[in-house]
Amino acid sequence: MRPLAGPSDVVQNVGVLRYGGREYCFGAGRYSIGRAPASDIVVSSPLVSRQHARLVVGTHSIVIEDLGSANGLTVNARRVRNTFTLVPGDRIGVGGHEIQFLEFGIAPVVDCTLIGDGVPAKAKHPSGPVESGTYRRPNEGSVEHDDFALVGSMAERALANRRISDAVDILRYRLTKVLEEAKRGQPITSHTREACIDYACKLASATCDGRWVDYVLELLTCHSTPCPERFGASLQTAAQAVTGFDRDLLERYARCLRALPSSIERIRTIQQAERLTEVLQQKRR
Repeated sequence: MRPLAGPSDVVQNVGVLRYGGREYCFGAGRYSIGRAPASDIVVSSPLVSRQHARLVVGTHSIVIEDLGSANGLTVNARRVRNTFTLVPGDRIGVGGHEIQFLEFGIAPVVDCTLIGDGVPAKAKHPSGPVESGTYRRPNEGSVEHDDFALVGSMAERALANRRISDAVDILRYRLTKVLEEAKRGQPITSHTREACIDYACKLASATCDGRWVDYVLELLTCHSTPCPERFGASLQTAAQAVTGFDRDLLERYARCLRALPSSIERIRTIQQAERLTEVLQQKRR
């Protein structure tokens, strides 16, 4: 298992904003705001320009910039002509919609490992299509997952455009926060867990970083939960793509599965864990 961050390690700064009744975390980078479907933050309103504004998250600050919008950009009801450095509590006005800047802080560090900290040189673009961040309930239609509705779509755009480091920065805070909550014994909904597994597998395949496979194994072990069947193939593909992953975590996960009540699902997931063990053994030859 990789060591924890030391004093010299780079800290991941994030901006926390509220939009549409939800809170979202943004890692360092540039995020477009506008009516265009390709925007990072899509605001559906005829008063919003296709490329209305840009949010720039830096090391120590967040700046909002008007991109020459037809109806203007405001912060706290005052017009922004060019750029404006935000402070916590500021309210951004875009075509009658409001985005509130809540805080600028540091992504939490969990005690298992630092995940996604940098992209190995052999990082590659996923070979398959990037799926949308929606998760299906049994016997129901597709529903949008609140926690990942915005950051998930932003990360998928980044992956589709081969901006792998950006995808890692966008997702790392949210994924790490969920794992931290799971390790404290807090309840995690099945939809949140599925979203985390899905995106961690995508990042593992894109970055070849085994710590994302470790992430999935630890998340499942925290709540003694087998990997959902529809993500079994994704986890297998991710394990094959990375250079290696933690054998101890895999063994803990397998012990957790063997302790579950007898069922078809238990047998299936134990076989799934055995296949992961075979993948790991092949990598060590």
